Amino acid sequence: MDAAGLEVTMRLAAFCFPNFCHQTMFLYRLYETFLNLPAGLQTVLIMLLFMYILHLADRYMFKKKLKASYGLQPRQANNLLSPVLAHTLHKDRKHLFGNSVPFAILGSIIALSSLPAFWIATGSIVTIGSLGTWLIGSKSRHLGASGLVTGYFGYLVFDGFINQETQSALIGIIVGFFYFGIFRLVLRRHKGYSNAMHFFGFWGGLIAAWAKPFLLQNLI
Repeated sequence: MDAAGLEVTMRLAAFCFPNFCHQTMFLYRLYETFLNLPAGLQTVLIMLLFMYILHLADRYMFKKKLKASYGLQPRQANNLLSPVLAHTLHKDRKHLFGNSVPFAILGSIIALSSLPAFWIATGSIVTIGSLGTWLIGSKSRHLGASGLVTGYFGYLVFDGFINQETQSALIGIIVGFFYFGIFRLVLRRHKGYSNAMHFFGFWGGLIAAWAKPFLLQNLI
């Protein structure tokens, strides 16, 4: 179909189904806006969208069986995907909402500065956070993006100082000032939530900052 034919078709559809066309055009413009975003921001938004899709699917389609199957249970045999999916599943809507904003902000700061560094940080946080939690975490199932949040926080605060980068150090100071309360997630135990994920996720971020120069130079 040529451009003229497409235009006629769109006008006919708009006349016959005005509400549907308005919604479709809104989604299309939203998609266009997304495509124009930097790659780093796209990556973080896709990860956040995946968490929401997973939460809705678990609640309405799987009747909370995903959390039971893919939550990380220390010192027990887990599903092979549990070390990854445990960081994207959440206990409830409040838990997901509470993690969404700091995840989006801290993750975007890293991803916009360097997308490879973002994947290094994320991989380190997921690996060390899951391993540490499996080794010494409490017996309940552990899940949530809080470990990613504390890990991104640890990475941002210390990256500039570890690697002697002035701009990154200034970013770390600003992040530390505005998100100082995240240290409480790392050090304090919260009933019903995983302190082990917070603690080891934070150390995963620190190790990512330390290993970043070597990994960027030799592996990426």
